[in-house]
Amino acid sequence: MVHENMSLKDVYYEVVSIRRVISPNSGFWRQMIEYEKEKTGQTTVKLLPGTKTTIPDVYLTKCKAVRDLNNLKTKYSYLNFQSNL
Repeated sequence: MVHENMSLKDVYYEVVSIRRVISPNSGFWRQMIEYEKEKTGQTTVKLLPGTKTTIPDVYLTKCKAVRDLNNLKTKYSYLNFQSNL
């Protein structure tokens, strides 16, 4: 994050584009958010209250992307669409 001069949000999207199954726990997110805040004075990821635990807001974008992909797969199923999501 620091060496590449990337935000926490950008780093998450970069890693998830390579390995889609990552899902760091809320403790890890808290530490990384605090670290980003110490280094840059701001944070690019926010924790949202969940039913049992907090979730990072970047998970919402990931969920939307998966939902959109599934909609495309359904719409164009006759093309035998393949994905590694």
